[in-house]
Amino acid sequence: MRRLRLVLPLLAALAVLVPWWAARRDTANPAPAAAALNLAREQGRAIAALRADLAAYRAETARRREAATAPRERPAAADGAVRDAATPPRVRPAAAEPPPPPPPPDITFAHVINPMPAGHGLHADVEVTFAALARAAAYARARGVGVRLLTCEFAGEARIRRPAAFEPVANLTRHAFEAYELGRRGVAERRLPFVTEIFENAYRETEGARFLGYTNADIAVQEDFYVKAAAYAKASDAFVINRVEVDDKDANGRPYGPADLETLYALGRKRPQRHAGYDCFFWRRDRTPLVSLFVRNVFVGYPPVGRHVMEALRCVFGTKYREIRGAHHTFHLGDRNGGWSQHGQYEHMNRRAARLAPGPFRRVARCGAGGADAVAAAAAELRRAPFERWDVPGAEWPPREV
Repeated sequence: MRRLRLVLPLLAALAVLVPWWAARRDTANPAPAAAALNLAREQGRAIAALRADLAAYRAETARRREAATAPRERPAAADGAVRDAATPPRVRPAAAEPPPPPPPPDITFAHVINPMPAGHGLHADVEVTFAALARAAAYARARGVGVRLLTCEFAGEARIRRPAAFEPVANLTRHAFEAYELGRRGVAERRLPFVTEIFENAYRETEGARFLGYTNADIAVQEDFYVKAAAYAKASDAFVINRVEVDDKDANGRPYGPADLETLYALGRKRPQRHAGYDCFFWRRDRTPLVSLFVRNVFVGYPPVGRHVMEALRCVFGTKYREIRGAHHTFHLGDRNGGWSQHGQYEHMNRRAARLAPGPFRRVARCGAGGADAVAAAAAELRRAPFERWDVPGAEWPPREV
């Protein structure tokens, strides 16, 4: 249409100029009257045609302008929605394929605890431990660190309520009171399990884990505990972490519980790490039979169980063992067990077992030798004698050495 707008006036001008030029020429050279008449008729027809084309052009221009300013009718889409004609129909994206599974974590932990039965004096502490471990495990999994939480207990004991994240392993079958026949000595019964059985029960059910861990049931952890532990695990084959002691009650005397984790985290980061005992242990799971053999006959609840497990890790892993002090990764409510040594029959039996344990271990393995043959030999010895009583009824009491 733009071209037509330019061409039509040009043609009209030519229609006028051509006859004028011809008339001037004819004035100089007169032509017959009939020829002049025919020329005039042709010019008239040309002018009429130009006028008709110009009128058609104007009518088409007016129609298009009117159509451009009128409101458009929005056509209905196939799905019933009304859309603007200039808007392309919305294309539903194809269903996205599920993302590929994340790569297997570099570090995987299986962490076992031996909770006290419900109603125990440390019941509230264990509830805090359960809550803290479950939260730390969820935090770690979201960051690519695999964690399995395990419990190992006696059948028939009243259970402290715990999060669903905890998996039970095989029940315990042996405890110090029966194994050492302490009832014959007038000692009150306490069902204190042997460390070896806890370790072995967890070991048998955690084949996919790279590291096995054990902590006392009243040891809670910071939310990023397993992430920090994964960093230690990349540089060490075994490590122990010393705890921070925090208040067990608020300023009003109300005992802290699982709902107070944020407050306890803050206290655990603020308080200095001064406790020298051992209650948090992690090691390469594939060496567990060697660790279990070293701690055979030692039970929980009395000294020197923590130090003895530490000595086992130091023996088995040698230069790849690490002790982490001064950090703020674990915490304990109060310091009620600061003087837990009672120098009673239970402690006497445990100290004697710890003192004699390296002898049977060295008959099968040696410190620092963690090859497959050493592990197999330790496992065979544990199958032969998961517990090897060192004493006889009537052994000296009171002890000559404590």
